[in-house]
Amino acid sequence: MIKGLLFEIDSEELKHMFEARAKHHEKKANYFAERAGRAEEEPPADLVSNRTVMSAKRDFLRRADLERQETSRFKFLADHLIEKEIYQLTWEEIQKLEIREVIE
Repeated sequence: MIKGLLFEIDSEELKHMFEARAKHHEKKANYFAERAGRAEEEPPADLVSNRTVMSAKRDFLRRADLERQETSRFKFLADHLIEKEIYQLTWEEIQKLEIREVIE
């Protein structure tokens, strides 16, 4: 009896997907860090006070940090897969791991 959906993904493909997600989050981290550095010179158009500008800068830095954490998570996953294995993942795991089709 089958109790649910399981998807089989080989370790090489999974590693490729994790590396792609790490690069994606690294780009986002760099964007938010760069944006935080420009917050005072180029405040977002909807900000009206210096306090709000500083709040926006903190928010950009916080978002950059969260993206760096995600980058580290995906790098760790990519580096710790067992080679030449098939991984069975549930739909929930696929969603949590941000698995998407990677087009080269």
